Amino acid sequence: MKYNIGIDIGTRNVRMAVEGYGIAFSASSAVAVQKGEEMPIAFGDEALAMLGRMYKGGSVEFPVASGVCEDEEILVKWFTALFERARSIARLRRINVVLSIAPGLHKPHQYAFMQAALDAGADGVALIRQDALSAIGAGLDVMQPEGSFVIDVSAGSMSASIFSYGRPVVSQRAMHGLKDVDSMLMQAMRAKGVRIGERTAEMAKLALATAHEPRGELNYTAAGFDTQTELPKIAEIDAQTVNSLIEPCVREIVSIARGVLAQAPIEIAADLAEKGACLTGGGAALFGLDRHLEEALGIPVHTAENAAQCVVRGLAEVVSDGAKFDRLVIERAGRAEV
Repeated sequence: MKYNIGIDIGTRNVRMAVEGYGIAFSASSAVAVQKGEEMPIAFGDEALAMLGRMYKGGSVEFPVASGVCEDEEILVKWFTALFERARSIARLRRINVVLSIAPGLHKPHQYAFMQAALDAGADGVALIRQDALSAIGAGLDVMQPEGSFVIDVSAGSMSASIFSYGRPVVSQRAMHGLKDVDSMLMQAMRAKGVRIGERTAEMAKLALATAHEPRGELNYTAAGFDTQTELPKIAEIDAQTVNSLIEPCVREIVSIARGVLAQAPIEIAADLAEKGACLTGGGAALFGLDRHLEEALGIPVHTAENAAQCVVRGLAEVVSDGAKFDRLVIERAGRAEV
């Protein structure tokens, strides 16, 4: 099967691969909209910069949350913008797109993504699991008989999966990810009398969070508002606060990975004892997560190079050689055969 575009649109980011051009687009999945206006004000990083700064009647939206389409209208607009960009890059006459979707997504949610792409002008659409694409992008050969173990941690979800012969042998997923820590940190700071924004909470998490041993007495200086006076206030966010919030997420990652290993067939378990697991997704950047998983699982765990880009690198591989990965396709739709 032949595809010319691959798109990964997640909770926080959207990335696109175009045939012959590799990774052609990477930005925030934010969309800035104004009430009463048909077209969005801005897409991507430009829209993200408006988060918390929009005037009355305006908002910054994210069309996908934890792998599920939350706003199909905005998703259609995103796909339309991406298809236009792809046409400008590669002068495409037809759009045959392969989409990354969360593992275990129910059929109605799968169809929502396919319909949005078709409504945006795609001629054909195919769906491939995010964890499979992440493994491919990390350099794992999921089509071979030997087991490939990938642990994917992102803003909206966490999963652990073992692949063999292009099929998931065992897989587990949590319908939430590290983005949840941002909202919990906002609540924790509000309880201390300071109101901070989503972007500030995310930056503090990235600066302070650790999955292993503490990195010392670290603090993050944040600008917010005093909840009593509603005046601007500078506050210190300490690492202990952030790590107390992220600890349950780390425990769940370990639990999911252990659950998958416990269900692995004996022959594949032997493969994994030697090869170990590959850590992918933006959450792989969490300080000490690979080491913590190694100690908890008892097998080698390595972090993929540029782990946040693994899915779109996998899409680039599929776009360049669709026939090789045809077994990975779980759904197809279109005006013409994909």
